[in-house]
Amino acid sequence: YAARGTALNELVDARACHVAGEHPVKYRNEGDEGGVYTVDIDTFSIDFAEALVEQTAAWVQGMTPQVYCEADIEVRQGTVTLYGYADYVGVDEVVDLKSTKKYSPDSRDYSEHWQHRVYPYCLVKSGMLSEVSRFVYLVAECNANKEGVVDGQLFREPYEVFVYEYECQLRDFLSYELLPWLDDHRDMITDTKIFND
Repeated sequence: YAARGTALNELVDARACHVAGEHPVKYRNEGDEGGVYTVDIDTFSIDFAEALVEQTAAWVQGMTPQVYCEADIEVRQGTVTLYGYADYVGVDEVVDLKSTKKYSPDSRDYSEHWQHRVYPYCLVKSGMLSEVSRFVYLVAECNANKEGVVDGQLFREPYEVFVYEYECQLRDFLSYELLPWLDDHRDMITDTKIFND
């Protein structure tokens, strides 16, 4: 399912922001039914309904895709560097594209995720943006039809951004939860970027 999300991101980047992805894309016109985009990813192909791609692209039109952001935060153990790629960045808005099989609009499924805290913090603290007022999870509920073409419905899960409040939340989470857990499991962690020893 991760490949489906990657493929959709690349199609939206190409349609909304004119940025080519790393995987080959083909398009076939299906007449009145609209077209189908095919993305070759890993060892298989994924077909997407043109309507889903175009509708998703319309939400992020004019935004900058795949923006790398990074900023340091001081915690009781020292300095931690937070970083990542924000899917789409506008003047004062960040959008993260998610794809899932099932989404409940009233559930706030992504409230516990950290992207809506980390990316605005990094963008503002690094000086890339003067402010971020809104973060939106753009959720594509994707399912394949009997022909194997992925189509679906779009939902928006918006969050107001409070960078300084997020800074406190991030500092507490890192200091009292994540860093102690990482230290306790240091012998099991092989990613050399985690510890800057």
